[in-house]
Order: sequence, then C-alpha cells, then structure tokens
Amino acid sequence: MLSMEQAERLYHIRHPDGSTELVVRDTTVELIAQEFDDIGLKLPLTVSDEEAILDHFKSMDADIGGMEMKGIYATPEYDEQVCVAVDEFLDTAVSYIDYDALTNRVRPVLQKIRDGTYEPIVERRWVEPDA
Repeated sequence: MLSMEQAERLYHIRHPDGSTELVVRDTTVELIAQEFDDIGLKLPLTVSDEEAILDHFKSMDADIGGMEMKGIYATPEYDEQVCVAVDEFLDTAVSYIDYDALTNRVRPVLQKIRDGTYEPIVERRWVEPDA
C-alpha cells in the first residue's frame, strides 16, 4: 500500500504548445472512484463531468466542517484527500485535465471497489468520538 506521501504526487506537465496539463493524484482518483455513483458519473469521464466532480468534492469538504461542529472529526488523511481533490479541480494554473487518461486510471479502481478487492489509500474517513 502507498503512503500518503507517495500517493500525494502532483504533476503539472507543460506541453510544447504552451498548455499545462494536470495529472490528478492517486488519492483523487480513489475519491472519484469511491464517490462515482454519488456524483452521477459514467465512463468515459469527460470535461463536462468537471463541474459535477468539483461540486461534489466541495460538498464533501463542507460536510467535514459540519461534522466537526457535531464533535466528529475527519482523519487527517481524509481531510487532506478531500482538500487536495478540491484544489486540483480549482487549479487555475493548468489548461486541462486529460479525461481519457483519468478514465483509464479510475476504471480499474472502480472495478476493484465494485468487486470488493480494493485496498484504499485512505483507510479511515472519520475519527471515533471519545466516549
């Protein structure tokens, strides 16, 4: 299993035409696959999915804050995973995300989740409140 440090690699690729591509992190791929049905996504992913993905991740971020008000806290790994995912889809320094490549990364994770063989990078989302 990858550590959070290994999983949190951010890649900006500058192409000869001057465009900059963002290759999302492994934890963001995981989050897209885990939330796939809740977001209402279908394969292949396309640029038209970008707003729905961002809106869903922003909602998840707000949910973390709401849960904290109730005394339930996100694990640091989950909080970082969601924050990073939001930041990636808000990244204005990039020209585009290659959705064909993203589809090719999400598909095997989604399949493993559905067949019950996936071992998540972020294993726990919430810290149990003290009794």
